[in-house]
Amino acid sequence: MHYITWFRPVTLKLHCGIRHEVRSPYDALDFLEAEWPMRRGHHYAAALDRCRNALTEPRETEAAREAMIGAAIEAGLLWVESPAASTKAPIVMPVAANSVTAAVGAA
Repeated sequence: MHYITWFRPVTLKLHCGIRHEVRSPYDALDFLEAEWPMRRGHHYAAALDRCRNALTEPRETEAAREAMIGAAIEAGLLWVESPAASTKAPIVMPVAANSVTAAVGAA
């Protein structure tokens, strides 16, 4: 068995409002079997199969991720960030030495 993580995790928003990141086929399979709120549906079954396959066949890792996204959409759990919220750090602009802000900061 291989433990291979996805390049990008799948972020779920649980019905209680908590965000949960799924980082690998193993994590996805564990969550699908133990925590999934809706244990039926075409995409749910496909995600189970793909994640099981990815545990023994590393080439299937990204296919398992895509299936997990499909299952999350089907269950209404996929976390979607707005483009504005995807900026991780605030934008910092350098302040010129002769600007008003620099003069106030120096005072």
